[in-house]
Amino acid sequence: MSFMVNSARFLFSKFTKYVGIIIVFLLFPSFLFAQYISSGQDPASVKWQQVNTEQFQVIYPADYEVQAQLLVHWLMQAYQKVDSGMVSEPRKISVIMHSKTAYSNGMVVWAPKRVELYNTPHQEIVAQNWIRELAIHEYRHVVQIENMHQGVTKILSWLLGEQASMIPLGLYVPLWFMEGDAVATETALSQSGRGRQPEFLQGFKALTQELGVQKYDRTILQSYKTYIPNH
Repeated sequence: MSFMVNSARFLFSKFTKYVGIIIVFLLFPSFLFAQYISSGQDPASVKWQQVNTEQFQVIYPADYEVQAQLLVHWLMQAYQKVDSGMVSEPRKISVIMHSKTAYSNGMVVWAPKRVELYNTPHQEIVAQNWIRELAIHEYRHVVQIENMHQGVTKILSWLLGEQASMIPLGLYVPLWFMEGDAVATETALSQSGRGRQPEFLQGFKALTQELGVQKYDRTILQSYKTYIPNH
């Protein structure tokens, strides 16, 4: 009998211990500072500065002042137009400029939410400033994800933090829509953009002319036998 009592006490103590840990993590999310997406390999010698507006925090290397000021200007232009057709107004977000890399791209990630810009121009750059291209395209992604922060997702964010917005995004919004919408936006709000380049759609047009319109599953999952353009 005493063995059973001791076992019950042991299990109860373990249960309360783990429940207590879970409660602490749920009720005090401000204590958690980890991030699960890390990017950029800037040298440790880089001196960082920042420009703050009501909508943006632009973080940049100290020797990149002119480009940072241009980025702030283009972001403010994008802020007034890019959220067209969306419901919620984007909240303030950090934008990090990486100038010490040969990588050419931009990305929007959550937890913590931020925009990462790799400012070396792409070899297949369109006919406009590369940083402006990134500002319009990536900020459209910010608007897309911010529109997930409403309804049930907003309630879940009280427990899961910023990453709650990624749940409906991953379940219901396909990647081709995210990128296609951003490309359409960069084209509509500038004098250039990939939507004006014939080669941007040439792979898709060639595929449909030769084999007809493909099934959705095959287009999304690709094929080892037939060339399928990516999202």
